[in-house]
Amino acid sequence: MKNLRIRLFSYILFVSPIIALSDFSINNSFGIGYDSNPLRLSNNEINQIPANSSILKNAKYVHSRFFNFKSVLKFKSKSILPRIDKKTLYTISFSGKIHNDNQDKSVSSLGIQIDNLLGKYRHFYINYFFMPDFYLREYKDGDLVVDNSSIEDNLQSAKFSISKLSFAYSEKSSPQFPKLKFGISYERQLFDKFFTEFDLNITGFFSQINFRLNDSITIFDDWTNIVQKEIMLYFSHEIADNFTYLNGQLTTLNDDRSYNQSRIKFIYKELVDTLPFVDKVRRIYQIDSYFRYNTSNIISDELHYGRSHNDVTFTYSLKFDNHKISFSKRNRVTKSPQSWVENLKSFKRYIISYTFYFDKIKL
Repeated sequence: MKNLRIRLFSYILFVSPIIALSDFSINNSFGIGYDSNPLRLSNNEINQIPANSSILKNAKYVHSRFFNFKSVLKFKSKSILPRIDKKTLYTISFSGKIHNDNQDKSVSSLGIQIDNLLGKYRHFYINYFFMPDFYLREYKDGDLVVDNSSIEDNLQSAKFSISKLSFAYSEKSSPQFPKLKFGISYERQLFDKFFTEFDLNITGFFSQINFRLNDSITIFDDWTNIVQKEIMLYFSHEIADNFTYLNGQLTTLNDDRSYNQSRIKFIYKELVDTLPFVDKVRRIYQIDSYFRYNTSNIISDELHYGRSHNDVTFTYSLKFDNHKISFSKRNRVTKSPQSWVENLKSFKRYIISYTFYFDKIKL
């Protein structure tokens, strides 16, 4: 995995710049928002904060204001695939989010997509995503032996990095037909030295279909309203292997953090054209649902044995001209033989944000 990542970066940084690059463009955006529960605390934990402030660590409140930014560079080159006389499209994105009231949750990430055209309406994709040092929250380090019985002396900041590589193929027979896409993925989550017992290798597959509905046209006295509708359905299934299980640490003897996870995402878009007051308005409705089942078969592993959860996020976005307003509400409901696990791992969260998109810069 490491060698593959190095080769991918080497190609993009050193080889591709000398292969007839063209059509450079940069898209930048900036946003502000409010997150009601960035630490994903349960109601029980929130109620315990007055008596145990260590739950928040350096955060001022449970909620946090934030601002984010994103820069996307796009360009083209000759095909990277042998015997394919088509263009390759590159997208390199860098994004960041800075929390005002919980600075530990500030994060940045890098995304790279290579889209190689194979022919009419056919594409081969390589995607790479990297997010370093993502702060999760404060956890008890079970491998740390202390003389003081206070739990606060046993809490450490849990951080981890994510690297994910995926390959996908898409096609459609004509512009009027649905677009089909399917692929495989490999993700690695590595925690800091205090919590290596959480490390995961995650393999999966995914499929996606996009199709347009018939346009709805309404004619008024002095203007015409055209509504273009599009639907996307996405499904994925992943298997997470807790590869540090039974590696000799105390915390891996009776805890297996492996799981299976299925995801279903539904997106409905409406593009309203030729309104009298703005050029275009896009309405987006999204439901993103995860079902996760922990596969631990250790009966004494109360935290993971028989545990599952449904995690559903509903998002509504309204975009007009260079502006976008979004509201999302997330609700995770955990099921477990242990009621304390259900109370600990269930949470609610909502996010409100505003984003401004700068005009595209062509180089």
